Amino acid sequence: MPPESQEPFYGSEQAFYTQAESANRVTARQRKIDPMGMMGKIFAIVGAIPIVIGVLIAFLLAWPDPGRFGFYFVTLAGTWGTGLIIWLLGLIQILFFRNVNSANVVDNYLTALVNQDYAAAFQYLDSGIMTGQDEQDSQTWFTRRAQAYDERGKITDYALRGFSLNPGSAMYTIKITRGNASYTVHLSLSKRGGTWKIAGFDLF
Repeated sequence: MPPESQEPFYGSEQAFYTQAESANRVTARQRKIDPMGMMGKIFAIVGAIPIVIGVLIAFLLAWPDPGRFGFYFVTLAGTWGTGLIIWLLGLIQILFFRNVNSANVVDNYLTALVNQDYAAAFQYLDSGIMTGQDEQDSQTWFTRRAQAYDERGKITDYALRGFSLNPGSAMYTIKITRGNASYTVHLSLSKRGGTWKIAGFDLF
């Protein structure tokens, strides 16, 4: 049940503020939009595969003579060693390189929509964002459109499905769930003066 299609929106920078969140609301600390965490997990899984394969092959080769397991294990170091390096890179990425500013903006924006805090969500948008009719956007328009979507079903969950990161721009593909239905939203972001803003989106 994706809401009806509409033209993407584009614009330029505007400073934003975050509003205080009440204790009973969803918060961005859940870190659902975590591109580096996603990449780290992929690296860890990919790296674990050759490690397991190397150990398994060494074990099978040494089956008739268990004392030679160490010999075969060292012989296959190129296989499991490569996997270990990839696995460690993934682990390091998960532990130390997960703070992505553009992802934080997306997470905060979606959290505000989940909480139906339209005023807070609007502040993460670019100031020059344009409607499909090429008229400059306003908070009233944004709130009205977001409320129309929520009338069909409130957002119950969202998850990262893809991303593209560049020094001054980023694109995120998000799976939005409203009740039992889900659809894909694309958010484009731009960075000017050290501030990330949502410069385009296709659906709420």
